[in-house]
Amino acid sequence: MPTILIPAVLRRQLPRPVTEVSIDAATVGEALTSLCYIHPELKPSLFKEDWTLRRFAKVFVDEEDIHILNGLNTKLAPEDEILILPPIAGG
Repeated sequence: MPTILIPAVLRRQLPRPVTEVSIDAATVGEALTSLCYIHPELKPSLFKEDWTLRRFAKVFVDEEDIHILNGLNTKLAPEDEILILPPIAGG
């Protein structure tokens, strides 16, 4: 099953911090949607109300930005790792 790596900034939003979650999914979109159903606290950081990915949320599959692949429709293999870099404000 593909594995989603949860960065520290997102772990703080969870009642019980986890570093990774394995999810049975065929695409990045399915994996992230499933993650948000398991951990609904993460949805506001990743998705807008209409389930479109937030503009500044960066998602990588095996170090490749999904925006240069096939976006949320990027196909996953069982050994793939998904890394989320959430939007971070600052100045």
